[in-house]
Amino acid sequence: TPTPTPTPTPTPTEPTEPTTEDSVTTVDPTGLVNSVTIEPSYTTAIITWKLKATGGSAELLYGTSSDEITTKTETKKGEDGVYTSTLKDLLPGARYYFVVNGTGDDGKTSSYSAVIVTRGYPVRLIVTEGGVPSSSAKIKIGQQSYATSKDGTVNLSLGEGKYTGTVTTTSSSQSVTFEVKKKEIPANGDAPELQTYPFELPAAAALVPGTSFSWLGFIGVLAGGVAIVVIGLLVFFVIR
Repeated sequence: TPTPTPTPTPTPTEPTEPTTEDSVTTVDPTGLVNSVTIEPSYTTAIITWKLKATGGSAELLYGTSSDEITTKTETKKGEDGVYTSTLKDLLPGARYYFVVNGTGDDGKTSSYSAVIVTRGYPVRLIVTEGGVPSSSAKIKIGQQSYATSKDGTVNLSLGEGKYTGTVTTTSSSQSVTFEVKKKEIPANGDAPELQTYPFELPAAAALVPGTSFSWLGFIGVLAGGVAIVVIGLLVFFVIR
């Protein structure tokens, strides 16, 4: 069974731009292999397609990189002409590459290739500033960036492994590291246990952006200056 590298991917409810690798799909230019659908789960993926041929044949190969698509899986053809292949024993939150090779009635071959990203473990990142949820934080993991919601959270779907990233707010930036653990996948198809990782940053109101001075320190200096001026005036009037 292939062992791919964990890849951060957004959950279906997290609106983010896909990576270049996730977007690579090579459609069959001849139309022989068509109507391809991909239904990934946590450890399996069902791929279906049709052939523009009555007596043709097809096979599906997959792998963990675009250069090593060598694992062959069983393919079944239904009475409706739809071909189905089920990939099993996959890793949650991982990327796989596949190609469907079809042979037409005339003996000519053509192919369709694309990427599968299995559903990852549910992960919630929580960003707070001085104990208050940050609704304007940006979290960058690898090449992807995510924005926190109003409650300071980002929900992701990730594979098992260690991740490093950067959390940035309007007043500070901090490098973060967290590790997604392997969790049991429920047999009924429910999501695995949610893994939560909190990140606490300095309070936004405590710092003046771009400087190392605090508001309290600034107010203290200002008050001290006023006190010196007042004392100076009192001494001046007393002497006179």
